[in-house]
Amino acid sequence: MASLGAVWVCSWAIRRAGEFDHPLDFAAKLIRWVLVIVLLGAATYYPGYSGPRLTLGLGGMAFLAWPNFAYHLARFLRWCRVLPAVHQTAPDGPAGMRG
Repeated sequence: MASLGAVWVCSWAIRRAGEFDHPLDFAAKLIRWVLVIVLLGAATYYPGYSGPRLTLGLGGMAFLAWPNFAYHLARFLRWCRVLPAVHQTAPDGPAGMRG
């Protein structure tokens, strides 16, 4: 667990300094944390340094360290129409509220 925290803190510092992150909506945040828990949890079921354990562990670490993976996965799932589209309002408010 300590190594997961260290990877997260290091990647967070790099992402924060460079302002690399896309804003995550609720669906993308949910996708990120579900995949982190499922992939890292599933990796514990394989013994030693087997291929599946390394693959699952690296996948979980990728979503933990770089949330943009969840952002792009959510966009892809919306493109495939698996997730509903996000409706955004105009920057100056709804159309009827302009002055």
